[in-house]
Amino acid sequence: MMNSGGKIEVIKIRLGIDSIEGFSGHSDRRQIISYIHRVSPKLEKIIVCHGEKIECNSIANLFRRKYKVDSIAPEILETIRLR
Repeated sequence: MMNSGGKIEVIKIRLGIDSIEGFSGHSDRRQIISYIHRVSPKLEKIIVCHGEKIECNSIANLFRRKYKVDSIAPEILETIRLR
């Protein structure tokens, strides 16, 4: 992060990291939908953040309708608070 003086400032973040097995970053729409269907326990929230805006919104809407899970496709530079 750049501070007000234009210098890089390091911010320490305490954040847990979970690894997802069986998921490829090269999956197509059908594979992503199939993966979300099989995830257990059910997801609390899905953030779709890779792809064309219209496609991200489309798949986020599908997850809301089909799986009844809070799903969003944030705007560029939109901030999302994770708890």
